[in-house]
Amino acid sequence: QKQRKETKFIEMIYPPLESVKHAIVKKDTNLFKKSYTALTKSCNDCHQLTNFSYNLVKIPDASPFTNQDFTIKETVIK
Repeated sequence: QKQRKETKFIEMIYPPLESVKHAIVKKDTNLFKKSYTALTKSCNDCHQLTNFSYNLVKIPDASPFTNQDFTIKETVIK
């Protein structure tokens, strides 16, 4: 959809997406949090530039999976 205004700005999310990918590959939790925050900001900046600021992206403050615990635990395999 090249005619859409937001298409002109799509490249602004590539660097933060790469940073998130890098953090996942490195398994670096702190880098992931920083990168995810930057990605969220990029999304909102683009929404602002394209007059879609009513669509505010936010970092989740709760897990949608209330019946699961994703806490990482050490596992010993024998």
